[in-house]
Amino acid sequence: MPHYDEVQTPLDLFRMFITEDILSNIVDQTNLNAMRKKNIALKLSLEELRRFLGVQMLMSILKLPAIRMYWENGIRYSPVADTMSRDRFISLRSFFHICDDTLMIPKGEVGHDKLGIVYDIEIYTGKGAVEISELGQGTDVVLRLVENLPRFMNFKLFFDNFYTGIDLIHKLRVEYGIESCGTIRSNRMRGAVLDTDANMKKKGRGSVDFRFERHSEVSVVKWSTNQSIWLLHTVQSPQLISVRDGMAQHGNTSKLIAPESSVTTTNQWGA
Repeated sequence: MPHYDEVQTPLDLFRMFITEDILSNIVDQTNLNAMRKKNIALKLSLEELRRFLGVQMLMSILKLPAIRMYWENGIRYSPVADTMSRDRFISLRSFFHICDDTLMIPKGEVGHDKLGIVYDIEIYTGKGAVEISELGQGTDVVLRLVENLPRFMNFKLFFDNFYTGIDLIHKLRVEYGIESCGTIRSNRMRGAVLDTDANMKKKGRGSVDFRFERHSEVSVVKWSTNQSIWLLHTVQSPQLISVRDGMAQHGNTSKLIAPESSVTTTNQWGA
């Protein structure tokens, strides 16, 4: 590893932080991960890992809407496509692993990490760095992050109101087989008329109203607590849930009715 005053190239700088020991550990853990998950002999080597990381860096600089496009005829990007095949890249990306799972504290024991494993990540690089489609920036981000998930495997996806929209949730269900749920801003609801805030406050904390959009098969739920919360989803919800009422004395709980996605025609909106 070069000393800081010996750094002359970007590669020297990279090696200051990502040492050969770190790369060797990634090779070992990625190979073990493939064997553990799919009983696959991945046979990743140090040299191939370096190429894989280089491809990842190139993709972060020259961004295309979908990963497969770097290999497609007509728009093929040679620095990526000539370095590694598409299927091999996706396979390595799927099994890429850093942590030694044998050192993880088991569930239920003190110190267990409840956060789980990050499947994919995208770092915001500033306004204008990525072209925005007609679907909007929030939808584009979600679709890029789920691009490599196996389709129609009953995944559940959750996001906040920056991303949530009817088109996104419908697209995830129809084209990806992913059920999803997110908070949504009331001005994105395309005419769904639900009970007013004033009426729901009169009914008390925990009151609920909902509608079902027939064309997109998406449900919207309006839930009144301290303020109105709007949820858009295709995820089947429990009919009755208990939540701790933070405003109640002595930690009492409130019983809240949460309607399922499939509701009667009397609670439909839209075409």
